[in-house]
Amino acid sequence: MMIGAQWIAICSLVVFHQGSAIFLENNCGVADLSVNLSPWLAIIQSKINTKFVCTGTLINKRYVLTTASCLVNQHELFVCLGKCDRSLKNNSYEKIDAQLVHVHESYLSSTHQNDIGLLRLQTDVEYKKHIKAICIVVSPQQIWPKSIPISLWSGIKSIPKSFDSSCGGLPCKSIGNPLSIPSKGPQKVQHGILSYRNATTFAFVYTNVMVYADWIVPRALDFDIVLNY
Repeated sequence: MMIGAQWIAICSLVVFHQGSAIFLENNCGVADLSVNLSPWLAIIQSKINTKFVCTGTLINKRYVLTTASCLVNQHELFVCLGKCDRSLKNNSYEKIDAQLVHVHESYLSSTHQNDIGLLRLQTDVEYKKHIKAICIVVSPQQIWPKSIPISLWSGIKSIPKSFDSSCGGLPCKSIGNPLSIPSKGPQKVQHGILSYRNATTFAFVYTNVMVYADWIVPRALDFDIVLNY
């Protein structure tokens, strides 16, 4: 865990103030609805057999956020960004190889605890109308449980239609899919990552992204040296 002074110094250099929020990436979370409803959606696939592995979200030009369960024991991955439908024109999507995998050090597959991971891409992504980053809040003010069923999230008893459920042609309940709670602003902020479906209650359980800000941000900004100092 980084000490406070180091964390504040890093954040002051690289994060972006937009309104009252502080986000990881500038100009994030705004989709051109005529082009792509979810321009941050990343389809993670195996290079060995092109098999679909899971989904994730582009959070800056170099990193995709997903679950740890998606990345454990996976090798030679690539991501598809944009409209990843083979029937569409080639310039509607881009495929980029993965270079490095970060799995949360305390991830437990048996309990789904700390089910969060990052995928570092080999090259920077060029933002376009159909490829953009979702907003990640750097300094959340509330401390919430690290994973909670959607049936309990903020007292919500079912998934409202207003939730961000556009899934780029894939099943909306793919592991790694993002959850965005509607807000007054135009920007989509990622609040959760679909971790699993509870076999008893059938609730969809999401890893709470906001409580992992201090894990996500340094890695997404490649501050590994500071982390290991």
